[in-house]
Amino acid sequence: MRFFYFQKVKLKFRFILTLLLSILLVSGCAIVLFFENIFSFIFSIIIPLLVVLNFLFLLYWLLKKSKYFIYALLSLTVFFFSFDSFVQCNFKNENTSKKPLSILTYNVKGNSIKKDEYFGTRNHKILQFVKKQDPDIVVFQEFWNYGFVKYYMYPYRFVGYRSEISKSLQFILSKYPIIKQGYIDFPNTLNNAMFVDIDYEGEVFRLYNIHLQSFNIKIASELSDSKKAKSIFYKISNAQNLRRNQVKLIQSHEKEFEGKTIFCGDFNSTPFSSTYQILKGSRKDTYIEAGSGLGTTYSLIKYPLRLDYILADKDFEVISHQNFNINLSDHEPILARLDIN
Repeated sequence: MRFFYFQKVKLKFRFILTLLLSILLVSGCAIVLFFENIFSFIFSIIIPLLVVLNFLFLLYWLLKKSKYFIYALLSLTVFFFSFDSFVQCNFKNENTSKKPLSILTYNVKGNSIKKDEYFGTRNHKILQFVKKQDPDIVVFQEFWNYGFVKYYMYPYRFVGYRSEISKSLQFILSKYPIIKQGYIDFPNTLNNAMFVDIDYEGEVFRLYNIHLQSFNIKIASELSDSKKAKSIFYKISNAQNLRRNQVKLIQSHEKEFEGKTIFCGDFNSTPFSSTYQILKGSRKDTYIEAGSGLGTTYSLIKYPLRLDYILADKDFEVISHQNFNINLSDHEPILARLDIN
């Protein structure tokens, strides 16, 4: 009798847990889509985890032949109608009518180095990595203060250095002519965006190198200190406000250009955030179109996140997308190949 009682209790607990996880996933989708606060930040990170747990409970109740599977199914349906999957399995045929345009974006977590320290460092390893991949365009965020000349294989370049303005250094390299270049200055931050107009075989498109506001949170040290932990909420709120304004500046600037555009860089936002959703709009996310696996570009205490993107105008055809794991920065590079229709 006691055995059946405990079985009944366990079943009820699993049902309550299923219901709770379903409510959390649906609520998380709604909060991320319609609000921007501490809760939207939390859900932007844990939504993939909630999806996995709901999927496991869906399988569990189906195997049990129980009607409770409907709760997990409904919440998963809401998710897939709201967002793209965070796991991709694409098989693209790279045969095209002409050579595709290849773009690599990478936040290299720059540091100040001296000339005689260049060789034998990770900076040199990054250079060798770029040479091996041989992309047509390279987009760097947080570059360092030396080594520009080492990228001699790129005849056209835009170094985002201005002596009178203190910003995190960005760098764009191209095998194709840069006919115009400029900045989108974000106020009250070291983060920034820059753009170049590139003449690609007679057609001009605009490429943006975007480095949006980070949260500047050191999870391990700040959570272990009660005084520092209190500042986390302020940092999150401040970063969200800054990033919201940064996105508006980019949108406003992009509307002035009549041709095709590409957004590249470190957005410091997951795909389950209003920042990503606004910038993506009708654009093609190269990972969604042609990527495989989780698409991880950043690890938060070994929790995989996708923070770096190449978002191409809908008139581009995405031929391929590749993620790397070279462990030379806190971010990982991504490489996409595009065809202009």
